[in-house]
Amino acid sequence: MRWFVMVIAALLLITATAQALDYEKKPEIVAYIYGSSFFERGDEKNLVLVIFNDAWNEEIKYDDQKEAGFFNGREEMLFTAYDVQISLEGNEYVKVKTPEQRIPALQPMYPVNLNFLISISDSAKAGEYELSLEVTYYRINDLESFDSFSTVLPSQDIIAIKNESITGVVHYPMYNPDYYNLTGNGTRYYTYKLLNQKYELEYVMESQTIPIKIYIEEKPVRLEVLKVEGENLVGGAKGRITVMVKNLGDKTARNAYLVLDTPSGFEAQGLSVSTASAMPSGMPAGMPTGMTTSIPAGMPTGMYPAMPSAGMATTVSSAKAAYYVGDLKPGDAANATFYLKINVKDGGTYPLQIKAVYLDEFGKLTESDSTTFGVEVRDAPEITVKSTESRVYVNAKGEVEVTLLSDTDLKDASVRISASSPLSVLSSEYYVGEIKAGEEFKAVFKLKASSEANRHLSGGHNLGLQING
Repeated sequence: MRWFVMVIAALLLITATAQALDYEKKPEIVAYIYGSSFFERGDEKNLVLVIFNDAWNEEIKYDDQKEAGFFNGREEMLFTAYDVQISLEGNEYVKVKTPEQRIPALQPMYPVNLNFLISISDSAKAGEYELSLEVTYYRINDLESFDSFSTVLPSQDIIAIKNESITGVVHYPMYNPDYYNLTGNGTRYYTYKLLNQKYELEYVMESQTIPIKIYIEEKPVRLEVLKVEGENLVGGAKGRITVMVKNLGDKTARNAYLVLDTPSGFEAQGLSVSTASAMPSGMPAGMPTGMTTSIPAGMPTGMYPAMPSAGMATTVSSAKAAYYVGDLKPGDAANATFYLKINVKDGGTYPLQIKAVYLDEFGKLTESDSTTFGVEVRDAPEITVKSTESRVYVNAKGEVEVTLLSDTDLKDASVRISASSPLSVLSSEYYVGEIKAGEEFKAVFKLKASSEANRHLSGGHNLGLQING
């Protein structure tokens, strides 16, 4: 008798299991990265994830005709993930700053993009890092009961929903279960009451952990301007700057040039270093480092350490201001000196940019992003002509001596003269050197007057003067 009871119980259990609502391809969440999965140390950027419900209507096994009739035309309810809660978990080196995100209902074939702000530690090493995407959601597990009434009405308005597992009555649309915090074993029962229908659905909670892999790359060569020293930066003058830069990247800039870009009104030139110790190994004699040069076509890479390829020569030549610093390793600093011809008169802060042009670890010509820095320029000096003494006569060569006064101290100054017919200039520039404010200084030039000049220069021919300091 006891064996008979056990067999009957087993048969009832098998029958109950076979009669439950069952269907293939239940809701399952898939996630993948949209866009780049590569980051750098110190980055704080959005990681975009595509969230997708992979369910689809392959086969549904109904318990009876009533169940089949209820879901007829409503099959999407079975394949929808409800109350989807998504959180991205970081680690020691990758911090996630976006809190948990929720999607009320996620149907198949309707992907959703979610943004997660992540912060990469400065101490993170290059390599692969795995984050965890924690996902919970609910799916329909069974139709507990279904009653249909014969009342015929022109419309069916929602009255109320009674959540039997939660105290109270809540209002909720027919296809959207109410969302309350789950207690117990993770199963929810909702009773839906309409004017001509009453049904109860069972929802079960599913949990997933989806690995999300990102990659932290080595930082490329990146320059930081540590210090700028300027000399004689005066409007209308010639000056000099020395820029100290540091390589903030994780890679070495091999055979690097520092290239200076200037705004309108400035002309730059790399300072020539004449000492033999400053010349790169293998550099041909007479080729100063830091100066623009070209390489004969077909010259093998590496023949000139300062100019690794013809491509680099093109890049440097376009900027017309380059200074060779050799290999710039991560964390290393280097100085580059440039002459500046300042063709503006107004003082102020002017932006300049500096970048590195170099060979990477594969021997490929590369350039870093430009780094902007400012230089202070003083107003152009006020120059007064105190006197002019001319010894130039018609159809002859002679000298003109001009006495001048400046209101500003100038270094490495020179005076340029210009003339028009019937005068021609034989020596257009006179080097003065250091000029003190308020002290007179002289400049002497050689000119020639043609036969058309019928009077002495002091009689009124105009000359143009320009001071470059």
